[in-house]
Amino acid sequence: MTFPANPFKPTAGVMPPVLIGRESVIDDFDEGLGDGPGAPDRLMLITGPRGSGKTVMLTELGKMASKHRWMVVDETASEGLVDRLISRIAPEPSRIAGVSFKPSIMGASLGEFSIAPALRPSTLRDAMSA
Repeated sequence: MTFPANPFKPTAGVMPPVLIGRESVIDDFDEGLGDGPGAPDRLMLITGPRGSGKTVMLTELGKMASKHRWMVVDETASEGLVDRLISRIAPEPSRIAGVSFKPSIMGASLGEFSIAPALRPSTLRDAMSA
C-alpha cells in the first residue's frame, strides 16, 4: 500500500497563508483573554509532533494577546531561559535603591545617610511580582 506524498513541509514556525482547523483553539483563547484573570481558556498546553504547527499556533496566539495589550515574550527553552525572562519582564531598576545620611554636630547624630545600588530580581517569581 502506498500513501500519497504529504503536501505539508515543516518550516520551523514560518506562518502559513491560512490557518486551517485551528478556529476553536483561537476562539477559546480570545474568549479567555476577554474574560480576564481566572478564565480557564487562558491556560493552554500546545503539543504535537514536529511540523504539526505548534510554533505557528503560539505565534498566532501571541499576536492575539498583543492585540489585548498583553506583554508577549517569545523565548526558547534553552540554557539561560530564566535569566532572559527576568531581564525581559523585570522593570528596569533605578541606579540607586535607597539613600540615607548620618550627619552629626559636635558628636550628636542628626540622622543617617547611605546609598545602596538597586538589585535585579533574583528569581522569576520576584521579577513577575515586581
